[in-house]
Amino acid sequence: MEKNKNQITIRDPIHGQIDLFDYEVKLLDCDVFQRLRGIKQVGLTYLVYPGAQHSRFEHSIGSLYLADKFANSLAINNQNRVYLRLSALLHDLGHSCFSHDSEAVLKKELGINHEKLTKDFIKNTSIKDVLNDYSISIKKLIDFLDGKGLGSLVSFDVGADRLDYLLRDSYYTGVAYGVIEWDRIISTSKWKNNRPIIGAGGLEAAESVILARFLMFHTVYYHHTIRIARSMFQRALTIALKEKLIGLKQLKTFTDLELLVTLKNCSNKDCSFLISSILERKLFKRAAVVEWEKLNSSQKEFVKKELDKLLEAEFSNNAILILPENFSSSINLNVEDKSGKIQKLEQVSPFVSSLFESAAKKASLIICSKKDLVKKVKQKVSTWLNLD
Repeated sequence: MEKNKNQITIRDPIHGQIDLFDYEVKLLDCDVFQRLRGIKQVGLTYLVYPGAQHSRFEHSIGSLYLADKFANSLAINNQNRVYLRLSALLHDLGHSCFSHDSEAVLKKELGINHEKLTKDFIKNTSIKDVLNDYSISIKKLIDFLDGKGLGSLVSFDVGADRLDYLLRDSYYTGVAYGVIEWDRIISTSKWKNNRPIIGAGGLEAAESVILARFLMFHTVYYHHTIRIARSMFQRALTIALKEKLIGLKQLKTFTDLELLVTLKNCSNKDCSFLISSILERKLFKRAAVVEWEKLNSSQKEFVKKELDKLLEAEFSNNAILILPENFSSSINLNVEDKSGKIQKLEQVSPFVSSLFESAAKKASLIICSKKDLVKKVKQKVSTWLNLD
């Protein structure tokens, strides 16, 4: 895309020079978008990887850049290019404090997620005014954000969003696992049957993205210390919401720091203690770690339905259950083989199938607690689960 007088240039440590149109700059300048500067991309990961201070703000711009590369590769017309770029730029607008670390709580307690909040911001804030000033259809933009049609180029398994966060998270955490051939992915992408697919020449590059995700998840996102810090934060936020010490109105405007200060200074002692412990990095310790696949079906059912209640009754908020997270459930990538047949990635890639099996073996249940309760919690959990 040629630069013109209606564009400005910014520099990004991941992608280098990124050109933005004037209406995109005006969207960035809206207060609701500027808030993203204070929302960390990977939540509390900085407690283990100190460099992980990057925000949703720069990720959103990076996603726009990669979405535009998809538009170039697929020869998307200028009108649809506008909506593709904007959907990438605004796709995380509704993220609350600490991104996904708070989202699970908001979904459970308030029945809301960042996608719903994104649409709310677009329809009811200064974002709407900018879009209207440039005759940009909010309905069409929301269709793109919902992943309809060309909008899926942002959200599919090797789309602009995922490519950028792997590159960016790898860079800022200092691990090499997220270094991927994003340009190969984009150049081999095709548009067939109203959906994006990866051509046969991009199979290895697609496999590298899945491998990068696998390594990032198990080295960074699922790191046991990060999981513990996340669980403490989520418990504190849950307490605050249940006791109405904080509400959605604040969560729609707060940055990470503003939320931490509010929760630390709240009237609930457990909530305040949990947040103070995070800020001082005096985190709970692992009292028990159980490989998920070694539990039988009745034990798993007990864990899901009863264990958290028993822990709360016995130890209040001083012990927390952390359920295993599923790596493979969100992977749904279509590839074209050399004969032109379209199949699921795992059907044509034994390598990816083996990753799914490895992920299942790595899944673990963690029960963490205050340091002085570790021995007692471990004994109780062993008894409740009939562990040897």
